[in-house]
This record gives sequence, C-alpha cells and structure tokens, in this order.
Amino acid sequence: MRIFLLFPALFALLELVVLIEVGEAIGTLATIVLVVAGAVCGAAFLKRGGIGALRRAQASVAAGETPTGALFDGACHVLAGLLFILPGFVSDALALPLLFPPVRRWLLAWLGRRLGVRHREVQIIEGEWHEVRDETTRLPR
Repeated sequence: MRIFLLFPALFALLELVVLIEVGEAIGTLATIVLVVAGAVCGAAFLKRGGIGALRRAQASVAAGETPTGALFDGACHVLAGLLFILPGFVSDALALPLLFPPVRRWLLAWLGRRLGVRHREVQIIEGEWHEVRDETTRLPR
C-alpha cells in the first residue's frame, strides 16, 4: 500500500531531475517552450480523443459491433493527453507511444491476455416469431 503513495513522489522527482538536466543541456527558455508546447498538445489530444472515441463507438454500435477497440483507442488518446499536460519529459515519453495505432492494438491484446478476456464469435440465428397466448384458465392465487 505504501508503494502506491511513494510512486507519485518518485515520479515527480524523476520528472524534476530530467527537467533540470534538459534545461542545462538546451537552455531554460527552450525547456519552458517544450513543456508549454507539450501541455497545449495534450489539451488538443484530450479534446480530439474524447470526442473522436465517442463517434467511433457510436458507429461501432450502429454497425452491430462491440465498441471495445474504439473505446480503448479513445482511452489511450485521453491518457496520452493527460500525460502530455503533466509538465516534464518522462510523462511525454510515456504518452508518445499511445498515439500510434500498432502500439494501442498490441497493448489491447496484452491487456486482454493479462486479464483473461476471451474473444468469442457471436452466433446470430435469424428467424421469425409470433406470440402464442395461453387461453387455459389458471387457478386463482
């Protein structure tokens, strides 16, 4: 339990160390410009990813498919946007792979195997039906 409390502090410390190192290498102004540009891109990914995912999920449902892929893509876009908004280069490095579809497909397959999700074919049997009314009298309750 304590490791979960320690992780955000260690991550922030790592981000700070990397920011200082990059600032020394390329200069303070360039570092600030890159961090602000990352935050602006993150906001754009959040907006585009969330709305686009909803549209793709609606299209999947309308086509009679499960929207798993579309929802996972949207979640990856939103997560990438949030990671880009965080100031630092480590979070940006974690966000960048989430923008590429092959990485998202691999991640979805890996999570499916890890969580034990099985994909199965849905068999649809089409036919007609009609209602048959039971006209027999029933005993009162």
